Amino acid sequence: MSNDFHAVTVPQVVTRYMTRYSVLSNLIHYAYRGSQCNSLNIFIDLYCIYRTLYSREYRTQVNDYRDYTVCILDLCAHYRSFFKYLGVDTTFFLISAHNIPKHNLSIIPNYNKVFSDKLMNTSVNNMISINTDLLDLLCPYLPNIHFLKTEFESSSLMNEIIKRENIKNPKIENLIISSDEYPMQLCSLYDNVTYLYPVKFMGEDRSRIICNKTHSDHQKTFWSIILQKMNRTSPLELLGEISTSNLMLLMSLNRFTARNLTPAILNITTAVKSIVNFIGYSDLRLTPETIFSNGSWNISDDQKLVVSNRFKCLDLLYQDLYFQESLEPKTLHYENLEDPDTIQLINDQYFADNPIDILRL
Repeated sequence: MSNDFHAVTVPQVVTRYMTRYSVLSNLIHYAYRGSQCNSLNIFIDLYCIYRTLYSREYRTQVNDYRDYTVCILDLCAHYRSFFKYLGVDTTFFLISAHNIPKHNLSIIPNYNKVFSDKLMNTSVNNMISINTDLLDLLCPYLPNIHFLKTEFESSSLMNEIIKRENIKNPKIENLIISSDEYPMQLCSLYDNVTYLYPVKFMGEDRSRIICNKTHSDHQKTFWSIILQKMNRTSPLELLGEISTSNLMLLMSLNRFTARNLTPAILNITTAVKSIVNFIGYSDLRLTPETIFSNGSWNISDDQKLVVSNRFKCLDLLYQDLYFQESLEPKTLHYENLEDPDTIQLINDQYFADNPIDILRL
């Protein structure tokens, strides 16, 4: 009985990431007020879905090994339909990653160990593997839906795509759909990145949004989600004293439980005050080396090294140095192959019992 109580199906997990239109409408109109945007790149962070499917708190019930592919494409259709109603064209980037980069493991061997341990779940692994192959096969033939995998943090690949897309169209807007804190830093790196945090609780949709960097409520929306993720009751004004550009420095000084970077070196109040005392409110991105070179710190040299190593794993600009040295940016490629006959053939071969509604896409 207890095992069945915690059983969840793939559709139940993925549906949690479909923010209800009534809630989504309020969030989008709030975040994009006054915007003339008619073209939007939407990044769906599949790691957040993996994290639940591999969870030890639930037993993922796999009724049909193709459910995952169908559900992910339904997720795209859900958001595409919403923005189509607003007159906005959408391009989807489905980012698949386990967020356990080899370089990070070489610095911190237990980096994201909770998730690496979950990967021992053979049945879920097999299901995900089959579906990533299906998405790889199918997505090139779907209109502006790209499925991409990375061995780095999903945010590193998002960052690379955003840079490329910004060059192609400087007026493009980007929306990241994720429940992971790591990608939030992209909102502080670019003026045209918004972050949707889908949350369902007891049947209620409590989804939140981080407005882009130019929005007057960027700071407020950014730090309120961070506080929620940290389960903190600290006043928002405390975090509002520092720029969002220094999120990962703050997390390195404190802790980043989403990647098992614990315990805290400094409590959150002391960590914030340390940054404020050094630079006040400024968008200037600080590094541990910079702040440790000035003033006295009541932490040991070993703790300073821990902070520095955490920062190297968390800071996206630092991670980008290693990403650029890899083969991934050199081989990164995505395109649309318009071939309705091939789509129908794949649909008939793999999804005869549960066909994908191509028209919705």
